[in-house]
Amino acid sequence: MMKLNNREITLMVISVVVGLLLGMILVGSSDDLRTSLFGTAAEDKNEEQAVATETVQYYLVDVPSAQDWLAEKYPANVEVSQVAADELAKLIEAFEFRSAFLKAKEDGYVDAILPQMYAALAGVENVEALKVDENNPMSVCLGLDDDLYGEPGIYLYLTVPANQVKDVGIPETAAWKMLDEPKSDTLYWQLLACYPEPEA
Repeated sequence: MMKLNNREITLMVISVVVGLLLGMILVGSSDDLRTSLFGTAAEDKNEEQAVATETVQYYLVDVPSAQDWLAEKYPANVEVSQVAADELAKLIEAFEFRSAFLKAKEDGYVDAILPQMYAALAGVENVEALKVDENNPMSVCLGLDDDLYGEPGIYLYLTVPANQVKDVGIPETAAWKMLDEPKSDTLYWQLLACYPEPEA
C-alpha cells in the first residue's frame, strides 16, 4: 500500500475543498442545474400556496360587526346570537382570558355564533338544517388579537371560496377586512375555536 506524505495529503484536501466550492457556486448560479439536481419541490410548494390563495379569500371581522350581519340573515335568532356576541366581545377585557374563554364556550356562546356564521356564508336559510360539506374549504374561526399597538379584540376569521364571495354578499365596509394571505399564528394572534373543527 502506497504511503502518502504530508504534502500530498494537504494537496488532496485542498483539491477536494476547491472542488466542493466550485460545485456550490455552479449550482447556486444555475437555475437549470439546481432544478435538475434537486427537483422542483420548492417551486411546487410555492405554486400550491399561490393556487390556494386564488381559490379562497380570507376575511377578518370584529364580533359586533359580524353580529349585525347575522341579525339581518337570521332575525329569528337575533336574541340568542346577540347575547353570545356581547359576551364574546367582552373577553378581551377579562383578567384571566383562558378561564373566561372556557367559561364562554361552556355556556354555549361560541356554538351560538360560529355555526350560524358558517350557515350564513354557505347560504343556508335554516341553521338547524346545516350540514358541513367536507369538500368545501370554507371555515369560520374565532380568534384573539392582543396586539397592544394595533386593534386588540375578538375577531371572526373567515375562509371563503373565491367563487362564493359574490353570492354570500360579504359587506364592503372597513369592518370586514379582506386579507392578502392567511392569518398565521403570530405573537399576538391566537385561534380559539373553529367551525368545522379542523381534523387532528
